[in-house]
Amino acid sequence: MVDGFDTLVAGHLLRAYSTRAEIALRQEARLARGREKAAVARAKAAMIERLDENIGLDALSDLAGLPPFVLLRRFRQKTGTTPHAWLTERRLARARQMLLAARTPIAEIVLDCGFSSQSHLTQTFSKHLGPPRDASERTTAEHAGREGG
Repeated sequence: MVDGFDTLVAGHLLRAYSTRAEIALRQEARLARGREKAAVARAKAAMIERLDENIGLDALSDLAGLPPFVLLRRFRQKTGTTPHAWLTERRLARARQMLLAARTPIAEIVLDCGFSSQSHLTQTFSKHLGPPRDASERTTAEHAGREGG
């Protein structure tokens, strides 16, 4: 027990009062930041690869190699948003791209982009991007017809 305490005190003294130890700690911190940056990049890549799947924070943290709450904190620091919000933005961008680019059935877009149903896609789309243009035009026309009649 005494040997362990001696080692602990010696380590503390070296870290606290040694220039070499200070440099080593800075290098270690720099390496840790690099590992965390790489972990966030791995998390992003995993979400892109699994855009059509539900991936939870625990599974994402396993893939990234960081504890869940450390990943959550670092992800927010690097991207300004949570992994879930980031994933939702990517899903919406892909859905929008698919809707504009081709005559892909909506049911297929829903599955490819990881939404649970067409209703889920529509609600998420409206929440983040506003109501579809056709719907707002129809609502305005219906509202004008009711007032004028």
